[in-house]
Amino acid sequence: MTEKSNVDFAIQEWMNLCPQLREDLKITFQKQKGEVSYTIEDPINSRYYRVGLLEYKFISLLNGKKKLSDLIITMVEDMQEQSFDNHEVLQILNWLNDSGLLQKGTPSNLQKDIFSSANEKASFLVFPKFPIGKPDKIISGLFPFFRPLLGNLFFCVWIITVLCGCYYIFSDWKTFVYGSNDILSVYSVISFALIWVMLKIVHELWHGLVCKLYGGDVREAGIMLLLLIPLGYVDTSSSWNFPSKWQRIYVSIAGMYIEVFIAAIAAIVWGETQSKVVQQICYNIIILGSITTLFFNINPLMRFDGYYVLMDLVEEPNLYTRSRNYIHYLCKRYILGVKVTTNTTIRQKPLFLVYGLLCFMWRILIYFGIFLASSIMLMGVGMIIAICVLLMWILIPTIKVLIFMFFGSKTEKPNVLRSLAVLGTVAAFCVVGYQNLTWQEKIQSPGVVVYKNYEIVRNYCPGFVKKIHINSGDYVKKGQILLILENREKHVALEKTKYDIAITENFIRRNQNDEEKRIQVQIAKEKLEYFHQTMSENKALVDSLTIKAPIDGYVFNEHLDSLYGKYIATGEELVEIFATDSAVFRAAILEDEIEQYAIKKGMDVTIYIVSLQMGFTGKINSVSPRADYEIKHPGITALAGGDLVVEQAAQGQNSQAKYRLAYPHFYLEVTIPKHYRKLLCNEQTGYIRIYREEKTVAELLYYKIKSKIQKFYASNL
Repeated sequence: MTEKSNVDFAIQEWMNLCPQLREDLKITFQKQKGEVSYTIEDPINSRYYRVGLLEYKFISLLNGKKKLSDLIITMVEDMQEQSFDNHEVLQILNWLNDSGLLQKGTPSNLQKDIFSSANEKASFLVFPKFPIGKPDKIISGLFPFFRPLLGNLFFCVWIITVLCGCYYIFSDWKTFVYGSNDILSVYSVISFALIWVMLKIVHELWHGLVCKLYGGDVREAGIMLLLLIPLGYVDTSSSWNFPSKWQRIYVSIAGMYIEVFIAAIAAIVWGETQSKVVQQICYNIIILGSITTLFFNINPLMRFDGYYVLMDLVEEPNLYTRSRNYIHYLCKRYILGVKVTTNTTIRQKPLFLVYGLLCFMWRILIYFGIFLASSIMLMGVGMIIAICVLLMWILIPTIKVLIFMFFGSKTEKPNVLRSLAVLGTVAAFCVVGYQNLTWQEKIQSPGVVVYKNYEIVRNYCPGFVKKIHINSGDYVKKGQILLILENREKHVALEKTKYDIAITENFIRRNQNDEEKRIQVQIAKEKLEYFHQTMSENKALVDSLTIKAPIDGYVFNEHLDSLYGKYIATGEELVEIFATDSAVFRAAILEDEIEQYAIKKGMDVTIYIVSLQMGFTGKINSVSPRADYEIKHPGITALAGGDLVVEQAAQGQNSQAKYRLAYPHFYLEVTIPKHYRKLLCNEQTGYIRIYREEKTVAELLYYKIKSKIQKFYASNL
C-alpha cells in the first residue's frame, strides 16, 4: 500500500466528524506589524490562546453542522494555495481538543499520544503546581492603594532610586563583594528564605496590579516547586487582549521592575547603616531582588517573564511553539524525507531557526543540570525527581522519535530506509565518539603557601626610613642589615646621656676625697648609675634603628620601596623573612577525592598561585592521616571569599571555633621548588590540580556508573 493510500485511509476515520467550538469562547481581533492575529479567551478555565489568520479562518468554520470533509472543501475554496494540508488540519483539531475548546459531546477519535498520561504524571512530580485561589478580588481591592506606584511619575522615582543604589554598591564594591561571608550563618539562611518568599509575593502581586491597570483579570494564583524551591505564579494571560504590545511588556516585566526597586532601596540602606544585622538583611535583599530575579526571569529561552517580553518585541505570537514546530518540520522534511509543508514565512524562518536551536540547546543544559542537582542534592526525594526527569525528557521523547521514524503517523510516513540510515549514522558517531574521544579527569582544590619557619621583622624604636639595603625577594643571611631608620631625638638623648655621665664622673673624681662633699658625691654616684642605665636603654634604641635579619631566608614586602622616608611607629611590620627550606603549599582535598585519585606521598601535582598568575609543579611530601572538619587556613574558606564551604560549629565544640568545614577534608603538603620560593609569601592562596589517567568517554561512563551502583548498595546495606 502506498503512502498516499495510508493517509487516505487514516482520513476516513475522522472525516465524518462534525467538530464544534464552544459557544462561550470569546475571540478578539489584533493586528501586529500589519499581520492579523486572534486571541481566544476560555472564560471557564481562565486560559488565553493566540492564533493566526489562517488558523482562525479554519476554526471559525467549526460550527458542529458540517462534516470535516465539507469543511476542508470550503477551506480549500476560500484560501486556495494558503490552505492547510491534512496533517496540519489534524494538528489543529488535536490542539483544540486537548485545550478543551471543542463543544462537549463532539466525537473524539482524534489521534492520542500513548505516552501523554505518563508524561503529565512525571511532569507533576518534577514541577508540581498548586493553585491557591482566584486573587482577582484581592488585587482589585489593593489596586487603589498601589495605583500611584504604577505610573510614569513612579518610573522617574524608580530610575533615581536605582541609580542611587548602584552608586552605593559600586562606591564600596570591595565591601559588597565580601558581604557574602555571613550568608552561611543559620540566621542568614532563615533571613534568605523569608526574604525570598516576601519578594516572590510582591513580584507576583505586581504582575497582577499592572494587569489590572489596563483592565485585565487575574483569575488564578498559586505555587509551583522547582527542586522543592517554592516559586509563585499568577495567571495574567488576559493581557493578551491588550491592544498595545508595550502594555503587555509592562505586565511581563512588572515583577522584575518592583524587585529591582526594592533591591535599590536596600542598597541605599546598606550603604548608610552601621548595623551589621541590617546590613546583612539588606545584602540578602539586594542579591535576591536583583541578580537572582534577573538571572531567572530575563532569560527568553525559558518560558518566564523574559520570553513573553521577547515574544511581544518581535511580535511573533507563540514564539516557542512555532519555533519548535519549524525545527520539527526541518527534521522531518530534510532528514527523514517526509513530504510536509510549512506556513512559516521567509521573514520568520531565520528567527524560528535560531530561537528554536537555542531553546533546544538550553533545554538540554537545563535538563542535565536539574538531573544532576536533584540526584545529588535532594537525597532520596531527589532520586525520584531525577528518574522522572530521565523518563519525561529523555526516554519518552526518544521512544516517540523512534516510533515515528519507523511507523510514522496516520498522515506522515517517513522513508524507513532513510530512517535506518539516520539512526545508523547517529549510532556510528556515538560508538566512535565513546571509543575514541578521550577525557582526562582532574580535581582542583584550594590551598595556601605556608612557611613553617619565618620571622616578621618589626622595629622597636620609631623613626624615619633613611636607607633600604635590600629588595623584596632577596636572599639574606642572619645579621645582614636590611633597613636603617633615623630618629634624631633618640640620638640627641643618647649624646646628652653620655655628656651627663662625663660631667658626673668628673665631679665624683674631683670631690671623692672631700669630706664636706661626701653626701653630694654619694648623690652623684646614684645619678651616675641612673645615667648609665639610661644610656644603655638609649643605645639599645639607637642600635635597633639598624634593622638586621634575624634568620637566613628570603625577604618579602611588595611595598618595600614605598617605605623610604616614611615614619615608622614602634612595632610596625617592615618585612617578612621566610626560611628557604620550610616552604610548602598546603591544600585541602575532599575525602572522596583522596580515594578516587589514589592520592599519596610522592605524586606530582600542579600548583597555581592566583595573585601571581603563575603555575609550577610540586611533589606531595605528606598527607594528613585522617579527614576532619577543622579550619586550618581561613583564607581559603568562604569566610574570606575562598572555595571551601563552611558551616557553624555545633554547640559544645571548641568555643574558639565558630565555624567548621561543611565536609571533611584531608590536608596535603606539597614541596615548592627552590627557585619559586623567593616569589611567594606566607598565606598566599592558590590551588592544586591533580590529573587522572586519560580514558575514553566509554570507560569513564562505565566507571562512573559502577561507582554510583557500588555506593548505592554500600549505603543501603
